[in-house]
Amino acid sequence: MSDWQPPQNPTGPIGSSGSGPPPGQGQGFGPPPGSGGPPPPPGQGYGPPPGAGGPPPPPGQGYGYSQPTSYQPGGYPPGAGYGGPPFAGFGARLGAWLLDGLILAIPFAIAVIALTAGPKGGIHTCTINDEPRLCRSPSGASWAIFGLFITAGVLFSIYYLVFLLGRTGQTIGRKAVGIKVVDKATGQPIGPGRAFVRLLVRSVASGNICLLGYLWMLWDEEKQTWHDKAANSYVINA
Repeated sequence: MSDWQPPQNPTGPIGSSGSGPPPGQGQGFGPPPGSGGPPPPPGQGYGPPPGAGGPPPPPGQGYGYSQPTSYQPGGYPPGAGYGGPPFAGFGARLGAWLLDGLILAIPFAIAVIALTAGPKGGIHTCTINDEPRLCRSPSGASWAIFGLFITAGVLFSIYYLVFLLGRTGQTIGRKAVGIKVVDKATGQPIGPGRAFVRLLVRSVASGNICLLGYLWMLWDEEKQTWHDKAANSYVINA
């Protein structure tokens, strides 16, 4: 039997009896020299393949990739988390309510003036300070003007508080004081449908129990009135 043994390959592949790549070269699992593609930087390999051992990358991250960790919500999360919405204060909301009230009162005021100071009709008896007198009732033209402006006032109020507020988030009064009604989840206008629900709850419930529905925002964490909660809306500084 011969004592001859084949010489060892000093640059053999991993797992052979060789001593591995020359010093300064990584021992990764990347392609061998001459197989095409750029070589890895000195001292670095191509990283272990899946199942090669070692801790896995964090969820949502691959090898060599760092995913941003800052979270920017698309709308307004509940409360003031993530630097939440800049809630409007009670004074600004009260100022907007007063300005809008003056604007909405204009057609109704014209209707009352037309009825009291407009053309008069026939004479009839009336009582003033418990004394019988002769009075003249409004003419048919005065009643027609009254009805016209009352109808115009109702339609304008619906447009103003439902369609204008729902589509833009603002009325003239809210724009003047710099506040806006927005969706609690998205930060966008709430739309005419939810604006109508908001107006209905505001008219029926919020002001009927010692104005409790309006004052609720003073101690509510999210500064919501009852009609805000019904419409799932916030009032913020615009």
